[in-house]
Amino acid sequence: MEKLEALEAKYLKLKAQRDSLKRQRDHLESELALARAPLEAMQREEDKQRALRHRQQSKLPIPPEALRLRVHGAADEVTFLSLGDAIAFGVREILIAEARPMESFQRILDFGCGCGRVIRFFEGLPKSCELFATDIDPEAISWCRENLKDLATFSRNNDEPPLDFAPDSFDFILAISVFTHLPESLELAWLRELKRIARPGAILFLSVHGQTRFWRVPSASYDELERRGFCYARCGVTAGLPDYYQASFHSEAYIQEHWSKFFYLRGIVPLCSQDVVICQK
Repeated sequence: MEKLEALEAKYLKLKAQRDSLKRQRDHLESELALARAPLEAMQREEDKQRALRHRQQSKLPIPPEALRLRVHGAADEVTFLSLGDAIAFGVREILIAEARPMESFQRILDFGCGCGRVIRFFEGLPKSCELFATDIDPEAISWCRENLKDLATFSRNNDEPPLDFAPDSFDFILAISVFTHLPESLELAWLRELKRIARPGAILFLSVHGQTRFWRVPSASYDELERRGFCYARCGVTAGLPDYYQASFHSEAYIQEHWSKFFYLRGIVPLCSQDVVICQK
């Protein structure tokens, strides 16, 4: 009887602590929402200005809503353009820091270009820079070929290597939001293929979900991430994309151990909400 009463007392104490923590959490969430509101308003205004500037400076058509949703996760035109602009700007800044400005490259590949969210912001590069782009999405590539044909040469690739390019074809390869979605076996196959088509000394920017995004790892996959430094988690189906297009997360230690088998790793730096692994052949 005494043991039962002790357990009940312990239960009531823990329940009170839980309820207190819940109230604290709700209070903090409310305060956080209030603190975020002006920052979010500033971000929306900045997004509007980026999008407006691009519309004024470029005559390139805007992809339809369905393609924006597939690539961007939202159909909103303003955030589609502003994020594409921010990524392209970040890429240029990182290249400058690496003493390899984009204008110094002769053949550039956007691997996983989607409907051109990023590559459209490389408009205006000198003629000495030849742009290529490829993706698995036939609808996106069809739209790009019809609407962005003066910007780059677009081609559709299969779900698995090889790409339709000769060895040593490119001196800069960009892959944004590609290795963030692949199972490990397919990731390694594409790393091997990108090495094949990269010229000696080529620079590659390959984005990943790094430590700053680990909060998005599903609870069922976190043990694997902690154990291996990599996990591939199912997160639903994206209309128009293959079923294997899910969510992958990488620790820096995993990248150092496994990606260094393909490339010299120059560093890992943040780029918008992802990290970019700077590789060199």
